[in-house]
Amino acid sequence: MRVLAFDATMAACSVALWCDGSVEASLCDPMVHGQAEALVPAVESVLKKAARSYDALDRIAVTVGPGSFTGVRVGLATARGLGVATECPVIGVLTTVVLAEEARLNGTDTKIAVAIDARFVEPCLKGLVSLDVEEGFDNGLACTGPYEIGSGAATQNQ
Repeated sequence: MRVLAFDATMAACSVALWCDGSVEASLCDPMVHGQAEALVPAVESVLKKAARSYDALDRIAVTVGPGSFTGVRVGLATARGLGVATECPVIGVLTTVVLAEEARLNGTDTKIAVAIDARFVEPCLKGLVSLDVEEGFDNGLACTGPYEIGSGAATQNQ
């Protein structure tokens, strides 16, 4: 399965092309603002680096927050547009799930709690148990874990 994944919710514009358990190409450009202008060129760059076209995609994954409200909208709009154009299913994944999975892949073998600045004095802490990437993609779901703490978590769940 080949998945184009991207994030514009944090202080970077990040894109990766994942295929059958490994990353074929990726780009992470740190920035506080400008994700709207940078995301599509970053997608193009990653596809070019991997020598792939949009036709090669099986899924598109995008982070859905918490994080920058504008970044969430930029990511979702881009994912939706690409999904319609390529007829690929689009799945949303919580930013905290992505960060926890990155920690797990980098060797963390204990329980993981992710805390991020959700901006506007809305701290958000989520405890995550596990994420089966294949199962998540097949079902269009991601495990968010048993607990959420902070006004940012409460706001997200409304």
